[in-house]
Amino acid sequence: MAPRGGSVKLARDAVEAYAQVEGVHVRAAELRDAHGIMTLNTLFREEMGQWEQDPAGVRVPPSYAELPLEQIEDIICEEMPGNLIVLIREGGSRQERDRPIGYLYSYLEPWGEGGDMSTRRKPRQRQQNAKEAPAGDSVYIAELFVVSAERGLGLGELLLTESLRLRAATVTRSHLFVSSRNASAVNCYLKFGFQRSKTPSGDPNHDLVMELPDARSRQRG
Repeated sequence: MAPRGGSVKLARDAVEAYAQVEGVHVRAAELRDAHGIMTLNTLFREEMGQWEQDPAGVRVPPSYAELPLEQIEDIICEEMPGNLIVLIREGGSRQERDRPIGYLYSYLEPWGEGGDMSTRRKPRQRQQNAKEAPAGDSVYIAELFVVSAERGLGLGELLLTESLRLRAATVTRSHLFVSSRNASAVNCYLKFGFQRSKTPSGDPNHDLVMELPDARSRQRG
């Protein structure tokens, strides 16, 4: 999906062309997607559980709880449309066409230079993400998930690209948290263009902060 060297310069037409080849499309989440997103979120949390342990292998409390249906519906109705996007596989039965195979939840927030990131990584606050909230200068990638059967096709990168494209007019950077032990995820983000940050995360479960310093340059076709 991403050109060599981590440069991601996919204009809208390129994103749509790639999606057409793969037989998928990305769109803003709708209320009809809520139950499907909840199912994907449960799978996401189960996978993240393997990284939520101390060096001795003892499980520790999860950083995030599963998203209940009510909260997913609140995100869809009360937040900016680009905050929650879904990946839909085309073709098949009507039920299959309406069932998301992946999703990405993100929102804008100010980027603080230096300091412990844990002071900003707090439970979701409506006023932070609501439609009337002032825009920040960094897209925080809170959750990204694609079902295991659909991996290896660049669909996660497609979701990332679309999320950044939706904010191309105002965004200057993007950031996320990931476990340094999750090598496949780290390598995926590095391929996309993210860099390892020296900023501490303040979260033992997701100890690595990764940032995309200049997201705007990656939105120019």
